[in-house]
Amino acid sequence: MTGKDTTWRESTANTTEEELRQAAHLRVAGWKVFGRYTLETRLGRGGMSVVWRAHDELLDEAVALKFIPKVVAQDAVAVDDLRQKTARARMLDDPHIVRVNDFMRDDALATVSMEYVESATLEQKRLEQPGQVFSATALTPLIGQLCSAFDYAHQSAMMVHGGMKPTNILVTPQGVAKITDFGIACSLAEARFRLMKGADPIPEARLYLSPQQANGDPPSPADDIYSFGAVLYELLLGKPPSSLVNVAAQMRLQESEARAARRAESGMAIEPISLAWKKGVAACLARDPAQRPSSGKEIIRLLGIK
Repeated sequence: MTGKDTTWRESTANTTEEELRQAAHLRVAGWKVFGRYTLETRLGRGGMSVVWRAHDELLDEAVALKFIPKVVAQDAVAVDDLRQKTARARMLDDPHIVRVNDFMRDDALATVSMEYVESATLEQKRLEQPGQVFSATALTPLIGQLCSAFDYAHQSAMMVHGGMKPTNILVTPQGVAKITDFGIACSLAEARFRLMKGADPIPEARLYLSPQQANGDPPSPADDIYSFGAVLYELLLGKPPSSLVNVAAQMRLQESEARAARRAESGMAIEPISLAWKKGVAACLARDPAQRPSSGKEIIRLLGIK
């Protein structure tokens, strides 16, 4: 688009949901939304949401805009919950949590404005590793950062994430880890589940949910700990745990497969996963929330990180 101050509302007010999604994915670079944000690059898609990098003309800075599905944006209950969650998320002030700026809505759409972070997701970083799995050594510098963010959010801000997965963890070129969608992910998931009458629009997210959260219980810090354990499991072994019957046995089997793949690809000696890491990840994935680590600090202790 060139020169026109074309708002999203003007261009999409009469479109269908599918047309709106296609526009969000393919045809809006250069458009201005909410009178101040010029869309630049689509950064990704999570569930039914679309995230764009945009230029905030008022503050003359880059931001990330997370566009909410139309079915959610037009629901009064969902919008009210998102407003409240965004207001609380704005209070989060931690170097390892992506800053939330604002929630905006008009007749056609809603979006959450967030800090733009030049980064790759942990999922992308995993795929760059030999054999597409991390070693504990490579993960260790990130663990302390992420665990400190959990402790700050859970203990100081009294907030839970509720939707932790590898694509919600960003890593900057300088090695700084940042968690995104804190407090917002669970609100969106609950709204989509309710509005789509029980359908599961984001089945991939279930791979990281605790048994309690998967059964519909409100998310708690213990659920974030479980999800973080599932993320660690995938980063170390290439896929999330498929069953809770015997986590330790799964880790032994999948470690052998992952190490063999890495060895074949890189021709290098592969670092084994230590017993402390196996026990620490298994503890995070305990079925009983009371058996999981109580904090990020406890996860660090179990993993034996100094």
